[in-house]
Amino acid sequence: MTGARWSAWRRAASDFATVLIVSSALVTAALALLRQSRQSTGRVTASGPVPDWAEYRRVATWATDSAVGSDHEAIVFVEPGCAVCRSLLRILDSMAAAHRVTVAVGYLHYPRPAAFPGAVQIAAQSECARRQGLIRPFLELTFSARDSAQLAEAVKRADLDLGRLRQCATDPMTLSLVDRHILIGRQLGIRSGGALLLDGMLIRAPVASLSIDSVLAKGRLAVP
Repeated sequence: MTGARWSAWRRAASDFATVLIVSSALVTAALALLRQSRQSTGRVTASGPVPDWAEYRRVATWATDSAVGSDHEAIVFVEPGCAVCRSLLRILDSMAAAHRVTVAVGYLHYPRPAAFPGAVQIAAQSECARRQGLIRPFLELTFSARDSAQLAEAVKRADLDLGRLRQCATDPMTLSLVDRHILIGRQLGIRSGGALLLDGMLIRAPVASLSIDSVLAKGRLAVP
């Protein structure tokens, strides 16, 4: 092969490699945009209607006196140290405000002592905080706490009747309710706090604000 032909061949090979690199970059960018587009349309993946939804509603701890009359009903599985739970509740708050709809929020406790020592007792205390009208502030404390000692110090500064709280948290009926919540979580295959039941559906996929936005805007779940 002569020098001229060799140079021409190298230029052609170089041009071909450049085309491949640019094409690959364009395909990658297109796929990224497609994923972003799908996320921003907010399609929620749900497992379909959960069994015994009426029973779950009945035994859940509701932030309000009743969920009746709300546009949507959301039940969040909560546990101490759960930053995902805190984010999810705030997403529900903001989406409800954005769409001017009412979302009744309830809780099912799913304490895991292996993940947070004393979690079952803390769940019982959360139930008792509900009786004092302070379950949401109490849960916010539990989500932010790194350990039970830090939580105990935070509770002392909260606007709670600590005597009533301790007495209620050792009541067998309170502990029985927490046990019922745990059983529901196990029946549904929940692995940790942050899972969501929304309008009778169990949300299986990670919950993003745009997904929740789509659900509340449409007034129903988009089930694949």
